[in-house]
Amino acid sequence: MKIRPATEDDILDILIIGRQFARECKYPFDKDKTAQSISQVINNPDGIVFVWEDDSGDIVGAILALIIEPFLSRIKQAHEMAWFVEKESRGKGGAIKLVKALVDWAEAHGAEELIMGDIHTLQDLGPLYSRLGFTLSEKLYTKEL
Repeated sequence: MKIRPATEDDILDILIIGRQFARECKYPFDKDKTAQSISQVINNPDGIVFVWEDDSGDIVGAILALIIEPFLSRIKQAHEMAWFVEKESRGKGGAIKLVKALVDWAEAHGAEELIMGDIHTLQDLGPLYSRLGFTLSEKLYTKEL
């Protein structure tokens, strides 16, 4: 198992697991838009994409984040933009390593907070986040229009 920063060469592999994730959570998926977004984060000095390679070198997980200043203050926050692990690879420790890599990166880049999301219709990530030192800070609601 290896966690490493992604390169442009990884985008197609990330798209495969991203599409699986979108299907699983019943979210629309636009391959071109997603590829463009991944590329923008990879090439942004305030962004990072980490991938998880399994023992055979296949990418089975990814996490994307950007550092921003929130609307109401000047603190630096790292915001997870997306993260997903293929279904067959869950429970093998890679998700924890992806999040820990992101925590280390965010601290090294001066972030004072790291904001992580949880799509409630999938696996509850609250226990994982709690084990890693996160606390629940807000909830989001969606209305289809």
